[in-house]
Amino acid sequence: MSEGEPTAKVLGQPSTSQIESGIANQKLLVNKMNPYLLIFCIPIIAFLLIYPPYFVPLDDYAILETPQVLTNHYYLFESKLPPIKIYAYNITEPDQKDVVTKMFGSNPPRADRMSSQSNEIIIRHSVQKSSFRHFDAETADIFYCPFYLSISAMMQRGSASRVFNRYYNELLRKAGPWRDRYDGIDHSVVQMSPAYQYRAPINSYLVGSIGLMATMSNIPFDIPPRDAWHYTQYFHGSNALIFNETENQRDTSVFFLGPLSSIHWRPHGSIVRRALIPHLKNITNSFSLIVEKHETSSASLEASMHEKMRNSEICLEPEWDSPTSRSLTDAVLSFCVPLVYSNEAMFPFEGIFIDYTKILLQRHSEAHETLNPSIMMMNDRKLAAMRRGLRQVGQLWSDNKNFEIVPNQAIWGWYWMQFIQNSIMVASKRHFPSLLVSAYQKDIESNG
Repeated sequence: MSEGEPTAKVLGQPSTSQIESGIANQKLLVNKMNPYLLIFCIPIIAFLLIYPPYFVPLDDYAILETPQVLTNHYYLFESKLPPIKIYAYNITEPDQKDVVTKMFGSNPPRADRMSSQSNEIIIRHSVQKSSFRHFDAETADIFYCPFYLSISAMMQRGSASRVFNRYYNELLRKAGPWRDRYDGIDHSVVQMSPAYQYRAPINSYLVGSIGLMATMSNIPFDIPPRDAWHYTQYFHGSNALIFNETENQRDTSVFFLGPLSSIHWRPHGSIVRRALIPHLKNITNSFSLIVEKHETSSASLEASMHEKMRNSEICLEPEWDSPTSRSLTDAVLSFCVPLVYSNEAMFPFEGIFIDYTKILLQRHSEAHETLNPSIMMMNDRKLAAMRRGLRQVGQLWSDNKNFEIVPNQAIWGWYWMQFIQNSIMVASKRHFPSLLVSAYQKDIESNG
């Protein structure tokens, strides 16, 4: 554009004089504010240098608070007892007393909770001593079958003549007409090990034998979801006490103790463990001790295991860990955050009283390559929050040594679970057996 030629005015564009005037005003404003800015910024800069831990990413603000692990149902029932009447059959297996004495040294066991099956005895004696025990069978809500299914099977392997439909059902029928009134739908059986499923009706093929209201520590993998609601998930017995510290120094990052070879009836567990161990060795400050099956019942090894768990951040729980190790129970009571490698695992009081997403990590059993990334995502604040959550549920994972009902402890939770399940049963009795056996299963049985 030649000199002297009029410039074209652009809409909204300031003139040269306006720009120069604005710059002058800004310089004047800055010169006036500089002393105030320095006075205001000095304490902020000092605070940032001295107290950096106060500033965390936005995603971590919630982690600084103790998570609400116990559900609204728990707080609704807290310290209350369920309005339930339990009729306990006054029958036992003829050799039941001798079997218990042989296994535990006394009947009932005085203090030992090392056996996974000990809760069969704990629940029975708790029922017999409780105020819920009702002696009028005609007005009872639940019929409790006082059999030690896993213990008897464990001490007398191969006694297939004692399968439920050929042996235990006959004992119940001799005691009264209640077993067949609703085909056992209002009967409760406690079985703490799925390894002996030939003894009791814990699969869909024996669903007609009894109402499937069994209590188990592990639900068999072949139980369909529509049948699983008949079960009360319960934990393995343990001698561990609830740890009395939450924020102690934990020097071990990941802890694992157990056999590489899994239980013979579930060999897939061995594959899972052997795939995880090489990844575990690459994690800084991890600790693994491989033992033979059933060595974990050693008292000295048990004490060492509890101490090691209490000094570990995360406890590795692969699929179908040996029941005798009770490692998941020990991890919870030690506030060692469980990392469970099983897509089939179900946990005690899950969804009813406890939100397990706040206190453990669960991965697919075959996703062993996720071990290292799962550990790396767990910073100190997250682990501390999960340990505070484990402290909340520790009481629900512990049992009373005197067979008494202590509010908010395990037996208390078991009674509430029976009440909740019974409420469903009462509304469903008229529709039996269509409730228990799906149409597909009945078609299979009729065509088979």
